[in-house]
Amino acid sequence: MTPIRSDLNYDHTKLLYGTPFVDGKALTAGIRVGLYEYKIRSQVKQSGTGSENVDNRSTVPIVGASLAILPADRLRIHGEVLTTSIDRGGVHSRVREGYAAVDYILFSQTVGITVGYRYNAVTSNDKGRAKFDLKEKGNFIGIVVRF
Repeated sequence: MTPIRSDLNYDHTKLLYGTPFVDGKALTAGIRVGLYEYKIRSQVKQSGTGSENVDNRSTVPIVGASLAILPADRLRIHGEVLTTSIDRGGVHSRVREGYAAVDYILFSQTVGITVGYRYNAVTSNDKGRAKFDLKEKGNFIGIVVRF
């Protein structure tokens, strides 16, 4: 039996600009535009055959929307969706990302907790070299600090 080892690294970075088209006291809605950079690196090793490395990196434009509802002074319900699908330099990229969260402010109108759900999917097809189809999803919890 020949052991096979594999490794997969995935990093992404976003640079976004957003502007509201509805900016009320209880409701804010806006658009987002920017750049999304992803880096995917995979490595497969099998004794006697060396190692096969495949890297895929691309920076693509991305568009989306955001929404925030403030039903009470200490409560904020918000979310964001982003998407793109583009062929660039022989690499077809499709990105879908979104989240929904609820923030509850606990102390002095500045510190609170947030809970939510996040989804991220990246499909990258470098024709003839590599194809990646990555999905991340799940719940999150965190700390909110208002300035």
